[in-house]
Amino acid sequence: MKCSMLNANGLLTIKTALVIMMFCLGSVNLFAQSFPVTIVNHTGTPDSNIFVCVVGQDLTTNKNYIWIDLTTGQQKPMKLSNNTVQGPIYNGDKGPGGNGKYANCFTKLSDITNRKFMLDKIQGCRMFFSLKSQLYLYFFGQDTVFGYAAPSSSNLTDPNRGIEYEIIELTYDNSGFYGNTTRVDFYQRPMAMKLYGDGLSAPLHVGEQVSNQTVLSTYMQNAPDTFKNCIDTAKGLITQPSKTADFSDGSISGIPKGPYQHYFKSYIDAIWNKYSSQDLDFDAGENGIWKGNVSNDTLKMNCQSQCPAAFVGVTATITRKPTTQEAFEGKGVLNQANNNAIVDKAMQAQICAAINRHVIDVTTANPGVQNWGDTASYYKTFPYNWYAKFWHSYGISVNNFSYGFAYDDVFKQSSSVHTVQTDSLTIFIGGMNHATSSHAVAQSNEIKLYPNPLKDMLFINLNGYNSNSYAVEFFEIASGKKMLSTKFDSGDAVDIGNKLPAGVYLVHLINHKAEVIVREKLIVE
Repeated sequence: MKCSMLNANGLLTIKTALVIMMFCLGSVNLFAQSFPVTIVNHTGTPDSNIFVCVVGQDLTTNKNYIWIDLTTGQQKPMKLSNNTVQGPIYNGDKGPGGNGKYANCFTKLSDITNRKFMLDKIQGCRMFFSLKSQLYLYFFGQDTVFGYAAPSSSNLTDPNRGIEYEIIELTYDNSGFYGNTTRVDFYQRPMAMKLYGDGLSAPLHVGEQVSNQTVLSTYMQNAPDTFKNCIDTAKGLITQPSKTADFSDGSISGIPKGPYQHYFKSYIDAIWNKYSSQDLDFDAGENGIWKGNVSNDTLKMNCQSQCPAAFVGVTATITRKPTTQEAFEGKGVLNQANNNAIVDKAMQAQICAAINRHVIDVTTANPGVQNWGDTASYYKTFPYNWYAKFWHSYGISVNNFSYGFAYDDVFKQSSSVHTVQTDSLTIFIGGMNHATSSHAVAQSNEIKLYPNPLKDMLFINLNGYNSNSYAVEFFEIASGKKMLSTKFDSGDAVDIGNKLPAGVYLVHLINHKAEVIVREKLIVE
């Protein structure tokens, strides 16, 4: 908009000028090209030992690779000349540049003014957060080789081995902000985000909401034997199954084939066998109702009704049975353009997600149209991706949303947030709620939940604390599913009569700051 600074006589008072300037600045903010990103450190590691880097691509046709100087907020092109930091050299591997030098693109959190920077439009963006050392990314020359070399867990001479780090993924383009936390590859520290915008009265929350110790101990206590070795307790690292020795198919150099290399094979074989003699009918949500059939080892699918215009009359194809590693990672034949890239990959994502969640029916004679969007049916029958299930269970993640595998966004189960008009973003390294206040610690020591076992009433002894600011959540131990959430409004008891089936539950008592101050395992009879 155009703002005039003159009154009817062609003159302007100081007061009027200030009012108009404030109005103009407010109007400009509505259509701002940048917004503030604040980083909150809940790791217990000093800000001077937290290193931050932001890399991505600009919005030009060429999609040039860029990085952000976090001391100024300025976007800069990636160049070979940025590689000035000496990195470690393992087994003589001096990196892509042949000299052991890597990009000077990280900034200590303590050197970022107010732990805040302005984010301009960027796509395919990753924010790296490392503890005690910067990561060693290599910037290519952007002429014949583009982008950058990121950390690689499969490279035994990678300069980043042993460095603890986490990632946030995002895109901020002309349609708004899109971001997510991710567990697609690994976990090292809880991560969370709060996104403000679109006139919402409260921010959008995603990510882990418990402490690092709670994540690690809960994994150890609940993981079935098949997935036990995904966790390295010495390193505080939980790794996506197909990137571990137990699930290896031998394709990663130096890692032999593991005992679970064919983990999904029996299930995938059953799917291909059953639907070679009958149709696979399924509801793909916003992508319509589909029918598929296997012929000559190829699964072909067509939309039958409620089809998006771009999907009408187009055949989606999976050219052969996917392997276990392809199913875990959503790669190979589950990320392959055959007839139509958009349609092929959309349906490959559906099949991949359904395999990980074990929701493709291979036992019912005539299952009819299958509803793979029913979250109550997820992760019920092995083999399924227990690693992914973990992030959706046990109260680990906000609303049980997480990116536990590559296509966890199918039926909107991922830890993704989006706003068209974005006001601000807060990123929590170390998770959102684990930095428990001293007041909450006192509460946790004094508040008691009883009896155990219980039948109809859960009694809560608050020891004098105000009862109007608490919520109680029950999570089924076996599945990790949240079964009941209720406010603790008054009195000293919660009536759970006929609301919960008999079983073992993890009970959370949550205070007004959204801190989980009591976690107890209770039996409901």
